[in-house]
Amino acid sequence: MRLTRLDDALVTPLAEMLRGIEPTFRPFDFTPEAIRMAVKEGDEHWVITTQRSGVVTYGMLRGWAEGYRVPALGVAVDDQQRRGGLATAMVLFLHYRARERGCTHVMLHVDDENAGAQSLYRAMGYRQEQDKWVCTL
Repeated sequence: MRLTRLDDALVTPLAEMLRGIEPTFRPFDFTPEAIRMAVKEGDEHWVITTQRSGVVTYGMLRGWAEGYRVPALGVAVDDQQRRGGLATAMVLFLHYRARERGCTHVMLHVDDENAGAQSLYRAMGYRQEQDKWVCTL
């Protein structure tokens, strides 16, 4: 497995992986064109890849490009790779990146029906505040 920044060569494999996951993670359309438009200079977009499966995990910190001080975190894991610790690893890495950039908090949105993600984020120190979840880094 390899953690790497999302680049143009990985956009199509990422789109394929995202189209195959459960429909609770939808920050943007999952076409290569929409992904390219969502990736803005100043934000962070990372993937975990394997030689056999291509992209298996996607993580993002976004909002900085639009001037927000607290970035929105998002993570998606290929359905075939769930429960293997990849989401936890990506969240920990994104927390590290956010702290490196001077952030003291990150936020995210979790679908009300995504009990697995809610459990993960609770275990990682997130607390629900109205329509978002917040973590102090």
